[in-house]
Amino acid sequence: MAERFWKRRWPTRTLLPLLAAGLVGWLLWGDRISARAGSGSGRNGLVAAVQRGDFVDELHVRGELDSSNNTEVRCEVRSLNGQWFRIVDVVEEGTYVRPGDFLVQLDPAPLQTELNRQLIIVEQARAAVVRARAAYESAEMAKREYLNGEYALARKLIERNLKVAENSARRARAYLQASRKLYAQGYITQQQLEADEYALKKAESDLQFVQTSLRILDRVTKAKRMADLESYVAIGKVNYDSAQFALERHEQRLKEIEEQIEKCTIRAPVAGEVVLNHLHHYGHSHMVQPGELTMENRVLIRLPDPSRMHVRVKLREHQVSQVRSGMSVRMTLEAFPDVELRGEVIKVNEYPEPADWYSPDIKEYLALVSIETPMAGMRPGLTADLMICIDEARDVLQVASQAVLSRAGGDYCIVAENGGYRACRVTLGPNNGRNVVVEDGLREGDLVVLRPSAVLDQVDLPE
Repeated sequence: MAERFWKRRWPTRTLLPLLAAGLVGWLLWGDRISARAGSGSGRNGLVAAVQRGDFVDELHVRGELDSSNNTEVRCEVRSLNGQWFRIVDVVEEGTYVRPGDFLVQLDPAPLQTELNRQLIIVEQARAAVVRARAAYESAEMAKREYLNGEYALARKLIERNLKVAENSARRARAYLQASRKLYAQGYITQQQLEADEYALKKAESDLQFVQTSLRILDRVTKAKRMADLESYVAIGKVNYDSAQFALERHEQRLKEIEEQIEKCTIRAPVAGEVVLNHLHHYGHSHMVQPGELTMENRVLIRLPDPSRMHVRVKLREHQVSQVRSGMSVRMTLEAFPDVELRGEVIKVNEYPEPADWYSPDIKEYLALVSIETPMAGMRPGLTADLMICIDEARDVLQVASQAVLSRAGGDYCIVAENGGYRACRVTLGPNNGRNVVVEDGLREGDLVVLRPSAVLDQVDLPE
């Protein structure tokens, strides 16, 4: 039974020596690290020497490679009432294209339907122009016809009657004068004289009637008729101009639809290597590919210049205050992890990027980082790990951050000396999370306790 018991417990017999050996090794390794740092082991904790050296505080961020000369190819087809367009065909990513080469084909079917409808509207507008022009020309013709025909004929007739009336009145006046002489000599009777007087009055009345008819024709009948005819001409002109304007608008719309159909075939404006964009809608994103939907002004393809690359970094709110233009940067690309590149922060946007609908509370600020020496194989979209140097100092005293203790509004380090411990108030400078710069309170070579909480009962510190 004992044998079966030890067989079941054999992992315990094996692990116990291993754990003991590991503990001893860890203690020995810690002593070696302390020894390398010029430190020793106190009675209650490890100590490390205050050292002088170069201090660097770096901010680790991730970014994405992009071209500073990046030609964006957008969907230029104008959406009708928020209409989406389906992608029928697209060139493969990574293809090198020249100006005029095919990139994307959008489905023109909705626009083709609109084109057919617009063609009918244009033909109807042309017919309306023909009718309006005919009505306008007819009104102009009626005006000329009245002036040169009806009016002229009526005036000539009245003028002829006027001459006849004037001659009749002149003859009647001469007859009356002769009759008066003959009556005075007794050759004619009183009745004959009165008949000649009546004949003169009738002739003068007829003359006045013809003169009045002429005045009415010129001043009333003609003016009224001309006002009517000119109004018909004006209305015809307005209708004709309106029909022409409507036709021009419809033809312009037809031309726009034809241009939109042409824009359904998207071609490269410049030479470059194709980078397909992501389309974001309905809470998820897709690569540009056949079957996906897009709409006006959406970026479909980018044609970057690989000789002018930079890194786009999105900084969170707690990071943006630490980064400024001109800071040096060292970086590596995930595609080339063994190659370290150098660069510089060239821009930090003042305003945050548009927030995503699914994380509206997260504010991110775009920063651009230049690359001093671009390398072969770089392309947009590659992920970069960046270390932004936000602070550095040459030849300064430093101590491990864990050796600093804050009490009563001040910072303290516990120094091991003469077999005991002494609390020293220190003035600190920049802190990179690992080491902190000591501006005053310690000297090079002082041994500070790395775990001050272990010896708090052996020193005097303010509460």
